[in-house]
Formats: sequence, structure tokens, C-alpha cells
Amino acid sequence: MSKRLVTILWGIAGLLAALTLLVKSSQSGGNDEPVNIAQGSVLLKDLPLKEVATIKIEDAENTATLKKEATQWSLSERSDYKVDFAKLTRLLRSLTEVSVAQSKKAGPAFNARFGMDPEAENQEDHGYQLSFLDSKGGEIQTLSIGKETSNEGPGAAGKYIRLGNEPEAIYAVNESFFDLTADPTAWMSNEFISINGIKSIALEPAEEDTINGWTVSRSNAGSDFTVQNLKDGRQPQADKLTPMKNVLSSPRFEDVLTAAEAQ
Repeated sequence: MSKRLVTILWGIAGLLAALTLLVKSSQSGGNDEPVNIAQGSVLLKDLPLKEVATIKIEDAENTATLKKEATQWSLSERSDYKVDFAKLTRLLRSLTEVSVAQSKKAGPAFNARFGMDPEAENQEDHGYQLSFLDSKGGEIQTLSIGKETSNEGPGAAGKYIRLGNEPEAIYAVNESFFDLTADPTAWMSNEFISINGIKSIALEPAEEDTINGWTVSRSNAGSDFTVQNLKDGRQPQADKLTPMKNVLSSPRFEDVLTAAEAQ
């Protein structure tokens, strides 16, 4: 075998080895070397929550825009209806307290692989995009939250996150963010009315109605209702009277109309 042929064969072998490494790197979605934030460090420790005036959450189909005015948070997509503050607090706590479990070097080309492609039409590949804005609309921080990390090994259960100011880094965290949603109806405070200890209920139909009016009452909140002026020979239905004790104690609604829809 000639020296030239040997040199060519060694060159081909080297090229194949390089291609093999490239393919493996592509299939794994990057390597596991730490990028900027070390393992065990809090991911968003520098997020200035006091400066955040708007939080915008987007998924493949919906957008929820949460705005703060003074101490009140409202929902733009529902004519500034009051936001469920307890739910928002839980989400912000989970975001600002979560620590890095694993780091990967993986640029935007791997967005779909980690479930954070803003151009994807299906939610699995699209994920969630969050934007934190100040009172003037300036961007404080953005991040994408993608697929679950459960397929990365035993004991792993969380999400992949990419920070907007680190386009070449993917962080795995052991947090599922159960309160995260871009559905506006899920962010509304469902506090409605709460009436307890009802002692009497009266139905007074309008003049044009053909139904009969009625009144039920009881002496105290612990007793049963009785029907007033019940005709002789008729008995009240207990299965109808008993639920009326708490009929307005915790009503909930599914959605509200925007101002334009109401008009």
C-alpha cells in the first residue's frame, strides 16, 4: 500500500469520526457543560420583581397579559378584571426560587427539541413564552418554558427553560410550574358572592310570569327550611329544600364578558 493511499485513508477516517461526533451532539440536543448559571444556583435570582409591571404569558393558542396598578393585578384580555393574586404569587415564587438541575449548550436551532419554538403550532413544541415588562413597557426579562425533563433520566421531573438573554443555553429545573397557563379564564379571581346563614328566601315573579311565587324560611341557620303558606295536603320536597341552605355560599363563574361583548 502506497504512502499516499495510507494518508487518504487516515483522512477519511478522521472525517468520519468528526461526522460521528457531530451527529451525536445533534441528537443529544447539546452537551451537558454548564453555560452560565451553575448547577444548584437559583435560575432567576436577579429578577427584580418590584420593577415588574406586566407579565405576558403566551402558548400556541392563547395569551394572558397580567398588569399591575398600585397593588392590584388585572387581566387585559378581560377588560382589566381582577387577577387571582394567590395563583400569581405561587407562580412567581416557583419561578424565582427554582434552581438549576442541569445545564446544556444548545442554541435556537434546538428550540423544537426542547419544546420552546414560538413558531410551532402545536403546544408540545411551542411551550410557553413569558415576558416581564416594566411600567414603561420595557423588557426586564424573557424566558421560554418547554417540555418535561422526565425523559432525561431517573429522578428527573421538571421543565426545560431558556432565558432570553442566554440564547445558547438550556437549563433543566426540577419544577413543573402547575400554575402556569396562558388561558385568560384561568387567571381571573373567582371570588364572587358569599352568603351564609340564610334564614329566608323569597321568589317574587314578575307580573307577566305564569309561575307562582314562594317563600321558605327557618328560625336559625342550624334548622331546616319550611315552605310558607303551603296548601293543605301538600308536603315540601326535602331534597329541594336542603341544598338551599348553602345555595349562595360559594358560587363560581367560568368567564366574564369584555366591555365590547357586554355592549
